[in-house]
Amino acid sequence: MIVDLHLKGNLVIVVGSGNEGLKKVSSLLTQDCEILVISSNSNPQIEKYTKQGKIKFKKLN
Repeated sequence: MIVDLHLKGNLVIVVGSGNEGLKKVSSLLTQDCEILVISSNSNPQIEKYTKQGKIKFKKLN
């Protein structure tokens, strides 16, 4: 199933930074949207995207 979402200029929240979350972030980076990842932990790729300013990361306690 193909879903065409118009995300340009919108905030997209991804919950979780595991394999599925990382796949979603990688896909969303091709869109012109703001990406916020919310997770209790991070991974090296998410940290890299955050340091590059491509996404924002919010750590849950």
